[in-house]
Amino acid sequence: MPLADYWFPFPEQPLGFPKFRKLPAELRLKIWQDALPGPRTIHLVNHLSHLHSLSPSSLSVPPSPDDFKISSPVHSPPDISRSRPQKSNRKRCDVVSHCRSTVKCPREVTAMLHTCRESRFEVLSRYQPLFAPKANDDKLFRLHYFDPLIDGIFLEAIWPWVRTGNSKPTNIFKARKLNISCNAWYFKWAVASPQLLAKSGLLRFKNLEELHIVYRVLTEQEREKINNYRHGHYMGPGDMTTFLKEPNSPHDIAFPSLNVDVRVDEIMEHFQKMKAANPDWSIPKVKLVTWAKRSDSPVNSPEW
Repeated sequence: MPLADYWFPFPEQPLGFPKFRKLPAELRLKIWQDALPGPRTIHLVNHLSHLHSLSPSSLSVPPSPDDFKISSPVHSPPDISRSRPQKSNRKRCDVVSHCRSTVKCPREVTAMLHTCRESRFEVLSRYQPLFAPKANDDKLFRLHYFDPLIDGIFLEAIWPWVRTGNSKPTNIFKARKLNISCNAWYFKWAVASPQLLAKSGLLRFKNLEELHIVYRVLTEQEREKINNYRHGHYMGPGDMTTFLKEPNSPHDIAFPSLNVDVRVDEIMEHFQKMKAANPDWSIPKVKLVTWAKRSDSPVNSPEW
């Protein structure tokens, strides 16, 4: 008798834990809490979306000069029948600029929002949406939840509390950790931009505890790649960023510009003046941070 005749099919095991609801409430909540993702850094960028819509210019045909030609000594009214609107199926592609994250909202968060009341309550007690759509049918809006107590926000060349496109910021000002690239910080700081230093900037972050100014540095693999390519010729920061940018990393962090000079003592001195004028604002801790791309695997966004 073949050996397969002695095998018996095992009953299918359930994918879930049917006795989960019989556990004590304290233990269930602890399980939901442990299932949530840990601290993250959310990279916000200025994204361009292509929206196809019916072109208003294609709804009507412009009148011809013959429509207004005088055909007799008596001035007769022009025949404008040809200038009446005519339907057209032509569509145009609008390029819209808006703010979005380079990564999607964690699956753990989105899944627990739709699992049960307990899991949804646990998520919403900690996580809040970064942005809110201006309309229910907003095609540009991508919902992203974050925990303002542990998650950080990284900005490079966009100020989402000012330039938001079709979505408006809601809880981003509750963030306690803010990371800004040295290029974006220096060029805003040099001109005392209100988007950075006035009431429309950092003063809106009432709970800000840490402010990191990020410098990107070359890894050994990147340095070797540049040396092999240029053969001793000089390559500027912009050229390095373009050369090292990978197809799956369209929002790669740029290297510091040549004239960037960030001094913490000058920042803290200015923050003291901002604090004196705005007593309800807390001065954050300022750190200069270096960051390098991981060499083991390409990523679409910075890893911290």
